[in-house]
Amino acid sequence: GDRREIKYIAEEELSAGLYALIRQNVTASKDGLYKTLTNLLGFSRTGEAAATRYDAALNRLLEHHLVVQEDQMLMVREE
Repeated sequence: GDRREIKYIAEEELSAGLYALIRQNVTASKDGLYKTLTNLLGFSRTGEAAATRYDAALNRLLEHHLVVQEDQMLMVREE
């Protein structure tokens, strides 16, 4: 289908995408994670608007303790 502009993708959807990528890769750097999600969404680059939206989505995961960050690497929180 048609590609949506980043502003029309719900923060919850972006959070789910980031979470799935982190789970799949075990650990990920923020930059690598953002680049991968950008490519999966069909965009050619991670612009400022996308990075801002990704930051909000990632903060949601961190605040809900689903993901932890250690030494610039993100990983799923162990139960």
